[in-house]
Amino acid sequence: MTGAGTAPTAVTAGGEVLDLAYHRWWAPPDATERVVLARLADRYGTSPAGITASLYYDVLAAHLDHPVYPTSRCRHGVVGADLVRYAPEFAPEFELRWVGVPRERAVRQGHLPAWWPTSTELGLPDAFVPFPVHPLTWHAVELPGAVPVETTAARVTPTLSMRTVALVDHPGVHLKLPLPTSTLGARNRRSIQPGTLTDGEVVQRLLARLVRGEPALAGRVLFADEATWGHAGHEHLGYLLRRYPSGLEGGRIVTVAALLAEDLDGRPLILSLAEEYFGGDVVALFEAYLRLLFRLHVTLWLRYGIALESHQQNTSLVLEPGRALVANAGVTLYSVESVKPGLAGETIVAVDGGMQGLRLRAPGEPR
Repeated sequence: MTGAGTAPTAVTAGGEVLDLAYHRWWAPPDATERVVLARLADRYGTSPAGITASLYYDVLAAHLDHPVYPTSRCRHGVVGADLVRYAPEFAPEFELRWVGVPRERAVRQGHLPAWWPTSTELGLPDAFVPFPVHPLTWHAVELPGAVPVETTAARVTPTLSMRTVALVDHPGVHLKLPLPTSTLGARNRRSIQPGTLTDGEVVQRLLARLVRGEPALAGRVLFADEATWGHAGHEHLGYLLRRYPSGLEGGRIVTVAALLAEDLDGRPLILSLAEEYFGGDVVALFEAYLRLLFRLHVTLWLRYGIALESHQQNTSLVLEPGRALVANAGVTLYSVESVKPGLAGETIVAVDGGMQGLRLRAPGEPR
């Protein structure tokens, strides 16, 4: 906590001391963005591509307010320097904390990557398995039955979702971790209920099967791998490991929420994307996106009774040159957040960035 009129302590990131907290609360808003954009340019370059590009555009989107919620930047329980250390608008990097969970309590599914630390590497007894924990959760929540480990492992950076972090050395791998906070209202807790992990994997497989059977969608929808997860029966002891599809190295993965954000050149991002991929036609870019998005949503709703609850923060557009004979293509990414019944008996699937990719047609390409 800081006293009235006292700037929060400066933080060190990547060897550079940046008093971002000062810029956030005492300097003009554009000063904050200039500092962060300079860091982004150094980290990713001025025209980032591939999976790494999604991290760049997530930061741009984090500087825009939500179109509906006036308090969208409020994270209940996260204040002062912790916002600078962990919020996406500041583009931080940090190390994950780890705990040991008794093997008999750990429920795990899928295959862990090679970089995942072993019990031995973390100094844990063989009777315990490593679980990643966000530093905010590590300091604020008592994790029953878990053994804290002082050793840190895996350097990450937050995505627009904040509780989902990307591995700095493996940007195509994201980890969704519970946070002791709420966003968009105090009741919208950012923990992870164990049942949602199973639901997400099952519904992802179901949607992949349905899409393969739809001629208008087959071959135009990509799915991320969300089959690796774990929990210990507690809302703050769990994780979802998300692997993005391969073959996206040449594309630009842009969260839809970032389209109106200012890029490094000071213009709305959508203008530069339209110039690069749609001959400068912003309307054509947006139309291609909406046509494919509505085709997927309407097909799932009318034929299968499945409603995707998606919005700009949780939807990413991937633009790729040369994927078709007539130039440009795109992808929209989602992941399953929760599954619930609707009032009319339909199934409502809430999505949270990263599950499927939808290829857009460029102007002149056959429909």
